[in-house]
Amino acid sequence: MKQKEESEAVVSFFMETLKDRVLSVKATERLSSSPAIVVDHESGAVRKMLAYLDANRVTTLPKQKLEVNPKHTTLVQMMKLKADKPELAKMIVEQVFDNALIAADLLDNPRSMLARLNKILEETVTK
Repeated sequence: MKQKEESEAVVSFFMETLKDRVLSVKATERLSSSPAIVVDHESGAVRKMLAYLDANRVTTLPKQKLEVNPKHTTLVQMMKLKADKPELAKMIVEQVFDNALIAADLLDNPRSMLARLNKILEETVTK
């Protein structure tokens, strides 16, 4: 596969897996050490402050804009897993997204990902 096709496949897989959680996904070359980043977001602190000011304000996290680095080792290996272990690949997409939310200070309850993390660990240590 050519690099552009590989990038499009990664973006498509993220959009398909996270369709209820993301507004858009695009490939970027600006990331080096991270597989993904949330961009153009309202920070968690701002959302909390606005919730204090307006008790009627909906505090659910809106759909996010995500940029992914298709060359990142995690995403390259995830795409290799996709054919044989599609559920594991989907869990990895969800985890990469949650990691990006944590980095942006947007994930209100990180404990929500513990079951997924344990399943990913279980899947990777057993063959």
